[in-house]
Amino acid sequence: MRLKDKVTLVTGAGSGFGAGIARLYASEGAKVVINDINDNAGQTVAQEIRQAGGEATYVMLTWRLGKNPANDTVRSRFWRTLRCAG
Repeated sequence: MRLKDKVTLVTGAGSGFGAGIARLYASEGAKVVINDINDNAGQTVAQEIRQAGGEATYVMLTWRLGKNPANDTVRSRFWRTLRCAG
């Protein structure tokens, strides 16, 4: 799997499978946006990825005033628009 310069959003990435997938994607060269309901856990995983030489940022899992903070972060950091269906 080659993910160099791809942008990935991993939900539930503060622990367990989500954290493992985020680390794997980062190790394959992806820019990882971590999304989790637990702020501390999500920030910790993002920091661990950065310390290992990867690129990661954390986004809080909330929706306020009809705005999607994950989409705003992806757009501002990576110049891409997040598209999710389902």
